[in-house]
Amino acid sequence: MAAKNKINELVRRKIRELRKAKEMKIRQIATRAGMPYSSYASMECGFYNIKLDNLFLILGALDVDIREVWPPETVASQVAEAKLYLQRIQQFRLGEIISLSEAEGAALFVVKGQKCRPLLHQGLSDFLLDRLIFYLEDGLSYQHGIWFRKSFSGKTFHFFLKGESCPDFLAKLIGKYLALWVEIYREA
Repeated sequence: MAAKNKINELVRRKIRELRKAKEMKIRQIATRAGMPYSSYASMECGFYNIKLDNLFLILGALDVDIREVWPPETVASQVAEAKLYLQRIQQFRLGEIISLSEAEGAALFVVKGQKCRPLLHQGLSDFLLDRLIFYLEDGLSYQHGIWFRKSFSGKTFHFFLKGESCPDFLAKLIGKYLALWVEIYREA
């Protein structure tokens, strides 16, 4: 537990330094991150621990990479534990989208050049998953379902929702999640 507190303290301090270096106010970061002012202020001041999902929102608001705040000396087991935790959060988000949209399933893919890789998926058959990969590698779109895309650094991230409709509030949420996924999976 002491190691986690040390990491949180270091991350909190570096976030504050970056915010001040960019001459940004606490309210600006909170607004950009989509969180209440009081929550962000409490995290930056050390009253709350910064959870990984909030950390990525804050990093996006600051427009910085996690390597600028995460301690390089953390041991491999802590990094592996964080990756597993982060993967669980993303699977939860995928399930949340499926549930809210009443879709049959969903998947996140990354395409670089003509190579496609699934990063996350739930509720899709292996056959459909393979079919979607082939479509994306050939530059085609599968016509059944709803697609969201975001390009970054020579890669395109595709989010597929196997459903009939997607309410506006959910499309906005997917857009935010897609931005987070681009940051999380940028090295994929």
